[in-house]
Amino acid sequence: MKKILIFIFFFIMNLFSYGQNQSRIDALKALLNTAKEDTTRLRLYLALGDESIESVNIPKALEYYQKSLSLSKAIDFKGGISLSLMNIGHIYYSQGDTSQALKNYEN
Repeated sequence: MKKILIFIFFFIMNLFSYGQNQSRIDALKALLNTAKEDTTRLRLYLALGDESIESVNIPKALEYYQKSLSLSKAIDFKGGISLSLMNIGHIYYSQGDTSQALKNYEN
């Protein structure tokens, strides 16, 4: 019985968090439109990718992580490149595409 109650609690919390998650995505997009520094834009792309995963919008998360990777390469920011490749690799791994995941993890 206790397990069922815990499951119901988390299920309901997940329903409420969806709307909040979309609000966070909208806020991050608004910040992205006004961000002037490349490192700020990079962090916003990474945050948008994370929020998209929370919303179970994997294609959008992959798109944001690809943008963060491109920007990281353009400004030669190794930490951003590393985080972007790790996140992209994690997406491919979770989808069962281990060869594509390894390509990203090894870069």
